[in-house]
Amino acid sequence: MKKKKRMGAVLILVCLLLCLAALLYIRQNRTISKESDVEENAENIGNEESDSKIETNITVEDSQVTTCRQIDANLSAELESGNYTFDNPLVVVNPYQNSPLTALVLFNTKKNVSVKATVKGDEVELDYSGETDAGTAHKVPVLGLYAGRTNQVLLEMYDEDGNKTKEQTIEITTDPLPESMENLVEIYESGEDTAMPFILVTGQSTYHSFVFDKAGEVRWYLSENSGSYGIFPISGGRFMFQDRETMIATYEKPHTTKMYEMDYLGRTHKVYYLENGWHHEVIEKEEGGNLLVLSSSIDEHVEDTVVEIDRQTGEVVQELDLREIFGDTYVDMIDWAHLNTIDYNAEENTVILSPRNLHSVIKVDWETKELIWILANPEFWEGTDFEDKVLEPVGDIVWHYQQHASYQIPDTDDDENTIQLMLFDNHWDKTRDVDFFDGYEKSYVTQYTIDEENMTVSQDHLYGGVKSKITSNFVLDLDANRVFSMGGYLDPEIDGNNGMIYEFTYDTEEVVNQYALANTFYRAYNFAPDYASLEEDMEQDTRYNFGSLEGFTKLEETIETPEQEISDSLEMKIIDGVIYIKAKDHDVTKIFLKGSENCYEIDFSETLPGEDLYENVSYYVTAPLRSLKADTYDLILEYQEEMVTTEKQVTIKE
Repeated sequence: MKKKKRMGAVLILVCLLLCLAALLYIRQNRTISKESDVEENAENIGNEESDSKIETNITVEDSQVTTCRQIDANLSAELESGNYTFDNPLVVVNPYQNSPLTALVLFNTKKNVSVKATVKGDEVELDYSGETDAGTAHKVPVLGLYAGRTNQVLLEMYDEDGNKTKEQTIEITTDPLPESMENLVEIYESGEDTAMPFILVTGQSTYHSFVFDKAGEVRWYLSENSGSYGIFPISGGRFMFQDRETMIATYEKPHTTKMYEMDYLGRTHKVYYLENGWHHEVIEKEEGGNLLVLSSSIDEHVEDTVVEIDRQTGEVVQELDLREIFGDTYVDMIDWAHLNTIDYNAEENTVILSPRNLHSVIKVDWETKELIWILANPEFWEGTDFEDKVLEPVGDIVWHYQQHASYQIPDTDDDENTIQLMLFDNHWDKTRDVDFFDGYEKSYVTQYTIDEENMTVSQDHLYGGVKSKITSNFVLDLDANRVFSMGGYLDPEIDGNNGMIYEFTYDTEEVVNQYALANTFYRAYNFAPDYASLEEDMEQDTRYNFGSLEGFTKLEETIETPEQEISDSLEMKIIDGVIYIKAKDHDVTKIFLKGSENCYEIDFSETLPGEDLYENVSYYVTAPLRSLKADTYDLILEYQEEMVTTEKQVTIKE
């Protein structure tokens, strides 16, 4: 009987979400650039009121946030109907159509209770559990489901004193994995119990961020493809998701200008825009606080700046261009610095940065922008103005080259005058060759002790693994005495695998578990959802767009309407008052809106000609409409170096 009730619940689910499921893949996208115009032309992307003031023959679509909010509101309304109890709940699989191995279990109780949901694993240690806060209306999150099978999920109710009052096991059936996600993980070594039985893998050719368990089974994934840097966990059980379609044209690789704040049910809560794009890293200065993001100057160089984004407004409130520190030293190629890590110390208001192409880690005062020290092979800085900032080595050191993931870690000694730093040493020098490279064939997770007063450094630990030439990171768990080496880009590949994860004992540096991954990846993390927050309703009437895009410049004189029509069929859409136009890299160099009284332009041509490697990469460029005067405008493009008309029109109403 219970099984029939569960089947009925699934049918209700289909009726509830069918009209919304197709909407969730709708994406916001765009491109922006040109540092010279950012100050005067930047347009704030704020409250979402503009689409109602627009008439157009361009398709207008809902934002990803709006779609998720609508689904969430429908689920809450269904719960408020009072039709579901603990014994007869509504089970909604993949409720937001973006996280297939999740579910929500909806029911009401007369008393305040908390609920624990446990997906039963193939072994006891592979069970995945989470518990909600006490209440009477329950949308219990279920995470860690297996793909392509009927999962057994144990539900347990607890009263306010922590006593179990009731339990039952329900069945939740999931769809199989996409073919591209089959056989992603191979167990190379399985020894002692792991400190991290569920590992999140993201970025590079791992387009679907996913979680695997110690047995190598996929237990969570996003059906939406991310950009090459994937997702970045932040506080509150959420993460920043890198949009892969909204880009800024640069001199080399185009960069994302949009990121989504999401949770592990697949809900999109906020959208952040950054004019010059972002890459490699985004962190919070504090929980829920401002964002520190790696960006680009787009001033003949890329991947050389750090910006602080006000979390409430999206405005850039602080910016550091590494040329402010190093001047012309080593500024000898477009990607001269290649920042890939930022680590913030709130007590000192300092940042630790990893400019990979300088083979160095640096510490900087975030307020004054003063360089405090450099951690690198001293030979690299000999004869420069920065020799006195280089830490002096004490004892033998295997120096890092083109490192990633450089972070200060909790103190591991009793000396209050020292700090410890750990990094992933790719041990690769192909971007910036140096004569003193040692040629070692391994990559390492390396721990240093730094005496900042005496400006010295010593090497404490060296965890060696196969060569991972780019990307990669580490995870440290001192309480469990473990270090994880996340090698994301093997060179050469091993048995058809392109990634390798090791679990070492921290003190003895011995390998206890090892996993090979079929695809390259950017980073891997501990999987740490927040069950209580996943049960909360989404905010409905609050702002969700933050940051700014480069806006239109009003031309003093109008342009002639070109006779030539565009020959290619370009994908276009409007979301939240922004036009999105999809084309190949550097194909759209100017966007014009020609009205009866006004004429506007956005110019993307500064970074021409671009790099041949990315000439076939397609993405959206954007044109925000919010600040334009009321008029009816023809959309005209400079496309592939020719002026063309598009037959598209936009009317901005008063």
